[in-house]
Amino acid sequence: MYVNLNTNISPPSVKYRDGNPSMEAEPVTARKITEGKDLHNVNLLLEAGSCAIVDISEEGRRRLELASQIRSEKPLTDFHTLDEQEQAKILKSAIKPAHANRRIIGNIRTDEKLRKSLEGASEEMRDAVDWIINNSLLPHQVGSLTEEGRQELVYAGLEEARYLSGRLQEDKAALFMEAMEEVAQYALNGEMDSMGNVKYDIRQGPPLGAPDDCIISIDEVMEKADPKAHKIFNELMGDGTDLHRICDAFRFYIDWEKNMSKNHQKEIDKVKQSQLDWMHKMKSTELKSGYHRTEHRKGAGAFIQSMMGQNQMLNSTYLMENLEEFVDVLTRGYGGSSGV
Repeated sequence: MYVNLNTNISPPSVKYRDGNPSMEAEPVTARKITEGKDLHNVNLLLEAGSCAIVDISEEGRRRLELASQIRSEKPLTDFHTLDEQEQAKILKSAIKPAHANRRIIGNIRTDEKLRKSLEGASEEMRDAVDWIINNSLLPHQVGSLTEEGRQELVYAGLEEARYLSGRLQEDKAALFMEAMEEVAQYALNGEMDSMGNVKYDIRQGPPLGAPDDCIISIDEVMEKADPKAHKIFNELMGDGTDLHRICDAFRFYIDWEKNMSKNHQKEIDKVKQSQLDWMHKMKSTELKSGYHRTEHRKGAGAFIQSMMGQNQMLNSTYLMENLEEFVDVLTRGYGGSSGV
């Protein structure tokens, strides 16, 4: 039984199944998803989520990526109208092996553009894209770099992306650079502390084709409008690795979402406006790169030489090591030995 959170009754009672708390009724979807699976080999790697600061815990990453993937597959305003078989299909599609879980930016539109632009790309190419995002655009730690140096690193990452774009078909190259420039805008709005730790405010936003004020961040509305329900949801999710509890949690979540607009319109309006303000801030962030003479088409050596000749803000050793590692990953991937 699932309790309507908008009634004035106590939270749902729980039982213990295999030592884990869950809702009273074991969802059919959980049985379908886990049938024949080794749960220890299920990877729920998470990177970002709704209105999340990127330096979140591993537990939060697992929880938020699953939510993000489910929402990008089907917004929750429609998810609850599906039958159990369809819901199970979406949940199952969100749980992929580790090698298939590439870097998730956290913004649904940007992630979708990046995914589409890299369809058919080699594993080395995908490795290089992940490397650029992790090390040049959205690094969590930049050591002793100044803020000016950090922003210069972002622009170096954009040049690395342009170098890669020459390996894509023209239409995909344009979409790829559109996505990477959006990532750069998120990066330039990051905040660095005195120890070189960087936080990025990356919000999920609406899916491609949806209105800009389309609410995807139900989690944010729940957290602000109904903290008690938000706590129950987090407790049900646990560490994000038990599929039975994940299904229970999302059933609970969907039940709450059904009545959200009726009971929490004020909070919804605030979240919509916050989302629109954030989108305007990101879109209005200018990309003022000083790299205007980069050689992208004559091979790695010419590319590195042209980058080093234009560098003004970064320590030359830092930039050289960054560029050489980028080329190394593109040449061999993270574990392979294939050529460029």
